Amino acid sequence: MASSSSGNSIPAPEAVQVLVSSLGDESHVVRAASMAALRDIAAINPLLVLECCCAVSRGGRRRFGNMSGLFQVMASAVRALEKRDVDPPFMAKLAKIATAEMISSKELSADWQRAAAGLLVSIGSHLPDLMMEEIFLHLPGPNSALPAMVQILADFASADG
Repeated sequence: MASSSSGNSIPAPEAVQVLVSSLGDESHVVRAASMAALRDIAAINPLLVLECCCAVSRGGRRRFGNMSGLFQVMASAVRALEKRDVDPPFMAKLAKIATAEMISSKELSADWQRAAAGLLVSIGSHLPDLMMEEIFLHLPGPNSALPAMVQILADFASADG
């Protein structure tokens, strides 16, 4: 068995990746514990948490069963970002992940949609123009996510900050 030069400790990115993967566990207790730990880590290292969440989010709801938890953790991490750490292209990627899930669904008012809306509102707290642009791309035309997009605008308008 190989060990690193720092002993048997798991490097932080690998540990965070395990916690993010645990958000999809069948056990509610495991999901809740993972979410609490990730929110604590996000307060200290939000970019690491966001990068790990992005890696898991590929494939969406069909591959990862707890998009609600994932989006909630991502929203916490975005809120924890310092202004100097906000990278507009990375925030645009996060916004597209959230909106892609919302517009690809026929469900209305699902927990994960509310969590995705929370992520978009968190992004908007740093980059309001980016969030608005992403929303306005999906407002025109027939779209089952239209009510969710309107709700995001309402949530953003009433958000503190």
